[in-house]
Amino acid sequence: MDSVNQELQSSETLSQARETVRQGLGNAAGAASERAPGLVEGVQRTSEVLTGADLRKFDEFTEAVTRVCVGLHRENAELRSRLA
Repeated sequence: MDSVNQELQSSETLSQARETVRQGLGNAAGAASERAPGLVEGVQRTSEVLTGADLRKFDEFTEAVTRVCVGLHRENAELRSRLA
């Protein structure tokens, strides 16, 4: 029973710590954006690079462009064959 109580307390403590960190980051972001608007974009860009989100966005973009180009090529080939 003691271990269950300890685990519940640690879960509550963890939740409180997460909330405190979230609030702190929110406050820091608000203060930073007021003082240096470019700083927030720089931090966001850095976090995207560190997490690989920028590569995923680029991959999604290249896949979308490739689909469009392939579709246009097929339509042009079909149109050429009809005209020939």
